[in-house]
Amino acid sequence: MRAEYRSHIEKLPKLACNSNTAKDANDILALETELAKVQWSKVLNRDPVKAYNKIRIADLPRMMPGYDWKRYLIDAGIDGKVDYVIVSQPSYFTALSKLLHTTPLPV
Repeated sequence: MRAEYRSHIEKLPKLACNSNTAKDANDILALETELAKVQWSKVLNRDPVKAYNKIRIADLPRMMPGYDWKRYLIDAGIDGKVDYVIVSQPSYFTALSKLLHTTPLPV
């Protein structure tokens, strides 16, 4: 299944006239694999206590520094309307933040 998915990924840059399709496909697959590793399992996601994490809006930048939370809240239509959000996988956002900082922008 991964081989087929990698083949699919390799086709996408070709549509954008990119010549590094094999390398791009490998890089994208590696990033998506790392993202999948930090996702919670189905069992953890079914735990209503673990998945209910009330995070104050002011604390969002600590969970994922460098992300434009203000822009997200505006685009979501909730800026200034709520004091907190429920984040089901806070550890995912922390790991995503690290990946975004360590992954080259072209990837």
